[in-house]
Amino acid sequence: MDFKKTALQLRGYFSTPGRQLLLFSLIHFLILLVWLNFSAFDIRIHPDVELYLEYADFMFEGNLPYRDFIVEYPPLSLLFLLIPRLFSANLAGYADAFAVLIFVFALLGLFFTSRLSRKLELNHFATLGIYTLAFFLIGDIAINRFDVIPAVLSLGAVCYYLENKPRAAWFMLALGVLVKLYPAIIAPIFAIGHIRRREFRPLIKGMAVFCITGLAVTLPFFIASPEGFWRFIDFHSGRGLQIESSYASLLMLGDMLGLTGVEVVYSYSSVDLKAAASDFLVAASTFITLAAVLACYCFYCRSFFKGKDENVNLISYMIGALALLLVASKIFSTQFVIWLYPFIPLLGNRMRHPAWIIFGIIALLTQYIFPYNYGELVDLRQPAVIFLILRNFLVLALGIAVMYCSSVKQKNPDENRRDGSIPELA
Repeated sequence: MDFKKTALQLRGYFSTPGRQLLLFSLIHFLILLVWLNFSAFDIRIHPDVELYLEYADFMFEGNLPYRDFIVEYPPLSLLFLLIPRLFSANLAGYADAFAVLIFVFALLGLFFTSRLSRKLELNHFATLGIYTLAFFLIGDIAINRFDVIPAVLSLGAVCYYLENKPRAAWFMLALGVLVKLYPAIIAPIFAIGHIRRREFRPLIKGMAVFCITGLAVTLPFFIASPEGFWRFIDFHSGRGLQIESSYASLLMLGDMLGLTGVEVVYSYSSVDLKAAASDFLVAASTFITLAAVLACYCFYCRSFFKGKDENVNLISYMIGALALLLVASKIFSTQFVIWLYPFIPLLGNRMRHPAWIIFGIIALLTQYIFPYNYGELVDLRQPAVIFLILRNFLVLALGIAVMYCSSVKQKNPDENRRDGSIPELA
């Protein structure tokens, strides 16, 4: 069999963006099948999925979220927890239906990635390939949490923003915030771009869409039970220093060096770390997070005065803002890595290829920590602690590096081909 000839034939068949999109959709489906049949978890169905089913059952029984039962997620997330319950009332069926829902959103993200790769004039095949690989490297935590949904909604918002559809962009961003709060940090980046181009009317209309969408979803729940709704906010503000956070990893490093003692405690449905400095770090984390994200916005504004490519900068500073949010927050749950994955393939500066490698290492280190060796981390044993410190350092390094390099164009013009063709085979 002539493998080179076959490879060339396949290259010719998958030379169009539409066929490449089909190819990577099929690979996504194969990944889903692998995760459903060969889970990394000891039990295929993770306890978080059990919690999602519990919420869905409460709603099926006529209970109102926030008023009749405590919820730890924003209102729109409950819709996506409810949809799988329409197909199955038992846990196994619900878990499979939830996995299919995540798969659908991953495909939607693939579609947005395809559009953005052409808009940004990136190699279409490589960009879709890295999106698919990043999804796989995250591991099957992706189908046991709903974080893929807000990540893809955020990606859609960026897609519409770059296509000069501000109202659609702000609407998608509002949906992302209503599923999980973190996409709100993208809003100032959109606003800065509008202001820089003196697009004040689109900015006002977009922000109006954003606010109206948010109020339309949240107000009914708030009116029904203000106390219950604020309990959702209090749940997160009252949390301690989560064991995977960058602050916890620094305390673990101090413990290894004999500088401080640490203790693992269980609270707020998570595993936290206690030390002499932990309460101070919890209080300081809010100000550190605000300072880090504001610094990101300032550098983004500064980049405009240098006449840099706004589209390249947008992706770079979004990744930078998300990475800084992750390392500056007091909570860094395993699934938060999902927030980064849709944007990593879209980098267009000289950090494009290094960022792919760095994110791949981050994803693999995260999988090692959870679910494979979480008990090792909780017991503060090696190498889990070292890998956690390395993972958090790489997230910080990734965020800083992509922002620093955002103004540098790629040296090889062949990497950015609008037609999405596949590079010649060696």
